[in-house]
Amino acid sequence: MSYCADSLWVLSKAVEFNANPNGRFAVQHRLNGRRFELDQLSADYARLYSQQIRFAAGQQLSNLNAETVTTIHQYLVNTGILLPADADVETRQLLSFQAPTTPLFGATRCVNFTQHQAGQLCLYGAPFAASFPATLGCRQASHSLRQYAQKIGINLHKAAVRQLANLCQVPPDYSFNTLQNRVNAELLDCGDLHISPFESAALAQRKIALTWRSCLAQGLVPVMLGGDHSVTYPALQEVAAQHPAFYVLQLDAHSDTYWSGTDEIYGDVVPPHHANFMALALRDFPQIRQVVQVGLRGLANFNLPASPRQHVIWANDLQTSPAVFPDPTLPVYITLDLDVLDPVWLPGTGEALPGGLSLTQLALLLREICSHRRVIGMDMVELNPALDDSGRSVKTALEALLLLMNSGE
Repeated sequence: MSYCADSLWVLSKAVEFNANPNGRFAVQHRLNGRRFELDQLSADYARLYSQQIRFAAGQQLSNLNAETVTTIHQYLVNTGILLPADADVETRQLLSFQAPTTPLFGATRCVNFTQHQAGQLCLYGAPFAASFPATLGCRQASHSLRQYAQKIGINLHKAAVRQLANLCQVPPDYSFNTLQNRVNAELLDCGDLHISPFESAALAQRKIALTWRSCLAQGLVPVMLGGDHSVTYPALQEVAAQHPAFYVLQLDAHSDTYWSGTDEIYGDVVPPHHANFMALALRDFPQIRQVVQVGLRGLANFNLPASPRQHVIWANDLQTSPAVFPDPTLPVYITLDLDVLDPVWLPGTGEALPGGLSLTQLALLLREICSHRRVIGMDMVELNPALDDSGRSVKTALEALLLLMNSGE
């Protein structure tokens, strides 16, 4: 790798230096936990970049020859200790992905968003769940899905997609043509976003927002695997920043527009959580033309807050549901909370309620509502493998993910 003399570099704010008794330095990345060891020369060189300086200036200040500087600089860049001081420095500093042992569905490993083409599906895990005790196990959702997909050897190579209609619980006339086209354009897998169980909700949601910003800037279609449903808020934030108007299809047993007494007291200090994120999204993002909430049921929705931009299709009314999304030119964001499915199919979710959808109903619903629509992003949330020892929930969720990825044009 060659370095331009005028290129600016900066020391990552996420790294911490500690001297070892052997005269070397232990360097820890405080966001992703990675550890490195540097000699005195490399540590001194890295700290020259505490403020943004040009590569030529760093070489001059170090008093080292060009070959030595290039070797040291290369290592520091490869380990994320030094970052290019460009407009994307915040993203580079905060985002770290745990590479999957085997990319989901045989996808291509995505290491740099800028190296891929517009329209490609980009999978990634957002293992954040801190808003409610029953959702904590959702941190394991993405890992469990990858593990099961690898165990059964499922892949979405070109020839394999044709078999899905016979393998999934879908009607005889159901096809996976949309997914076939997307796989032909190459399917990407970033791995799981590094989110520590001990970091704040604000930081976790900031990382999620930056990931969406990076994907959308390249025209990619992100597919986020939660996590609890609060992860959808930062996703909608970035979609709203790039699209002046769009629809949201929310498949859910709950409206997620609940605003408790505690929320009223603390106001904006309360971060978006799994039960209030949609209320906040409707308040904060006027770009959302309408939210269509499908599958709602249960007593938790008894005092459902009403918004003129909310259109509710109750689980009992699915057979007679009115037309939705009146403007065919606007794109759609889909968020799938797995508690929309009946617990007979998927008991492993924090707020399971009887009377939900089957996978066949989900397939038909997505086909009916999203046919000939441009889907600009999607997520699947609230899978909690810890609540289902049988493993049935993970298997069902994997099928639901395939149906979700088949949505739209």
